[in-house]
Amino acid sequence: MALKFNNNIFFHIPKTGGTYVREVIARSGFANSEIGDVHCTPLDIDNHNKYQSFTIVRHPLNWYKSWYRYRIVTGWRNHHHIDKFCEADSFEGFVENMLKYNPHGYVTEKYLSVILFVNHILKTETLTHDLENYLKIPFPTNIPAINTTPKIIDTSISPELCDRLLKAEGRIIKYLKY
Repeated sequence: MALKFNNNIFFHIPKTGGTYVREVIARSGFANSEIGDVHCTPLDIDNHNKYQSFTIVRHPLNWYKSWYRYRIVTGWRNHHHIDKFCEADSFEGFVENMLKYNPHGYVTEKYLSVILFVNHILKTETLTHDLENYLKIPFPTNIPAINTTPKIIDTSISPELCDRLLKAEGRIIKYLKY
């Protein structure tokens, strides 16, 4: 769901740090409420353009790694379209399946459904700094990373497959200046 607080709406793209952002907002004392369905886009919310809005993105390769690690730890969910068609025992197999499922870049399409309609785009790689600048408040301290998965899960792929993935996601990589 999107999170509405003050005159803002946060649109949560999965595996980008959104659970952490929700915790920061809650600990900052902002009155907030959930609106829309889980991981809705701005076009799902009536009058979304009357509010300041933001979302978070991460480098597409890191998004794939995060999704894969999360599913290895929590289990694949066949009701989710990615999991249903792209489940694999290796990261390389997962990426191959994702490229078959969406050869033009799954992350590109996921991001574009949100970022074209929000006022601000924050990046996972600089999230603490970006969020502090966006919220313009003293940043709550001692908030640990939330909903993270162990980096010990192998997410290596061949250079050729990496090139194919980065080419498929090239539009969003260029747009976001990664």
